[in-house]
Amino acid sequence: MNTHFLSRTLLAVTLLAFVVSTVPAPVQAGIISTASGVATTASQERSANLATIQARLARADVQQQLEKYGVEPAQAMERVAALSDAEVANLAARMDQSPAGADIGLFGLLGVVFVVLVIQSPAVTRRVVRLISASLLVSAGSACTTLPEAVAERSPQAAVELREVPFFPQTRYHCGPAALATLLGASGVSATPEALASEVYLPARRGSVQSEMIAALRTHERIPFVLAPTTAALVRELSAGRPVLVLQNFGLPQIPIWHYAVVIGYQPDRDRFILRSGRNARSSVAAARFAGTWRRARSWAMVALRPAELPADDDSQRYLEAISGLEATGHRTIAERSYRAALARWPDDARAWLGIGNIAWAAGQWPQAEAAYRALLAQQPDNIAARNNLALSLSRQGCSSLAHAEIERALSAAGNGPLAGEIADSAREIRAAPAQAAAGCQNH
Repeated sequence: MNTHFLSRTLLAVTLLAFVVSTVPAPVQAGIISTASGVATTASQERSANLATIQARLARADVQQQLEKYGVEPAQAMERVAALSDAEVANLAARMDQSPAGADIGLFGLLGVVFVVLVIQSPAVTRRVVRLISASLLVSAGSACTTLPEAVAERSPQAAVELREVPFFPQTRYHCGPAALATLLGASGVSATPEALASEVYLPARRGSVQSEMIAALRTHERIPFVLAPTTAALVRELSAGRPVLVLQNFGLPQIPIWHYAVVIGYQPDRDRFILRSGRNARSSVAAARFAGTWRRARSWAMVALRPAELPADDDSQRYLEAISGLEATGHRTIAERSYRAALARWPDDARAWLGIGNIAWAAGQWPQAEAAYRALLAQQPDNIAARNNLALSLSRQGCSSLAHAEIERALSAAGNGPLAGEIADSAREIRAAPAQAAAGCQNH
């Protein structure tokens, strides 16, 4: 055997492998996902709105009135932190309308603050409303005074019971599949707990977790819309004709006993909720008792929306988050329909265009993706996710100079923020691409 030849061959192969391993692979940047883009924008807006609210709650006159009604200022901020992004934005906007100094508008401001402090029970809401009403009447003397609109809208107007909602009695440990079958049945999907058990039941846990329940709704082409953690949000969905799946904890925080049920009604005169729960097709529960078990499960609740169906709450953030999950799991046709429904409902919130653009991108439709990103940037010029994705779509179309200009703007705006790494990857890809000036680029 020619050992000298084998040695030289082995050396050559080793050197080649070393050279190949040290050559940098071309960067393949991906677009910023809709979920990331929506979450980043919301986080920035939420931080600014929370700062506005905190500044107003720090006022001495506001704190005095809060304490008068038995509410600690720190508790007020805890309640604010639990609100949805849309509710925080609405509260901040209302506070901004009140003067920063003096007492003018104080009671209107307090009315908004007490909306935040809906402690779960509608009965508590009514008691708080009566207290605020009395204060307003005293402060106004004989003048006509109206209850702040935000407080009034929290009080349920009429009893509701969704009697047509199907019922599936649970078997042992299968409250999750039974509740999910109930929810799906009410939204037009025929499913049994037995069939759903393989999708959501975890034998090791002897139960189901929320992430599996959400994933199952997506599998059956429904939008899993997670509600704001208030009974008011729950009652609004009931009034819109949708049952609400809830997670309860019948144990202690340290020793939980988890249970899924479906709320199908509310009786304001008796202050009771009606549930499909366990083996009971119609369980009537005092609102205070329900609120306690629900709160110990972090007030988690969900409805099943049909494609392009909109929630009762005016909460574009939660809706876009729910749709982006459908998009990410491949249900792009349903997601696009729902994004367009969001644009019709919330024309001032253009973030749905990011999802529409990303769906076009996934289909290789670069011009359509570009058009969607530009529609978003026309309303939100500082949306760096859209600008990053626009730059990549231009690069794919061979519009090098335009792509370079857009990605540089995105890099500058990103700073050291949460999207900085992804945008840097996009910049490397665009810079590494061959310089081109495809026909039609001048028309962009």
